[in-house]
Amino acid sequence: MDSENIRSWENAEVARSAGAAGRVDDETLKTPDSRIQRYMNPPLDTWHSLEYCFALLGDARGKVVLEYGCGDGVNTLLLALRGAKVIALDISPELIQVARKRLEANHIEGDVEFIVGSAHDIPLPDKSIDVVFGINILHHLDLRMSAEETWRILKGNGRAIFQEPVRNSSLIKLLRKMVPYRFAASGLDC
Repeated sequence: MDSENIRSWENAEVARSAGAAGRVDDETLKTPDSRIQRYMNPPLDTWHSLEYCFALLGDARGKVVLEYGCGDGVNTLLLALRGAKVIALDISPELIQVARKRLEANHIEGDVEFIVGSAHDIPLPDKSIDVVFGINILHHLDLRMSAEETWRILKGNGRAIFQEPVRNSSLIKLLRKMVPYRFAASGLDC
């Protein structure tokens, strides 16, 4: 994708994100302890995809973790509580502001730096990150460009952990047609 298309795409994402940030109720920023504990030390055999990402993260104490597309800071909070030095990157200044408020509401004073910037051109030095942690971000990006940036900033022994929704997967759509199932809440066959 050329740079003009990327800029147009990113501008649309900034506008969409500003709207999402404007709908966040400050009363919901305090995270219940039960939710926090769920992600502090989850087992590797968990069926829940976000728990699994945090299980893969392992001991984050002392590691520099880039949260790739931090959004409103839900995972920033958890990464900070796990002891990581968090660099939280998002293209939306409004969502970064919500993320800052979330940390304040939860009395988090950990080592967190927020950066408003493009995931296609990460403003960090080469080989400076231990872990890139991206939840539901890749489907918003040009994959070739984001892969190049991820490799550029990762240390030699660094790793990337990504979790993505599969609702638009061609394989999942095909399997759904082949294997009918009953949607329990409605009694409808899907």
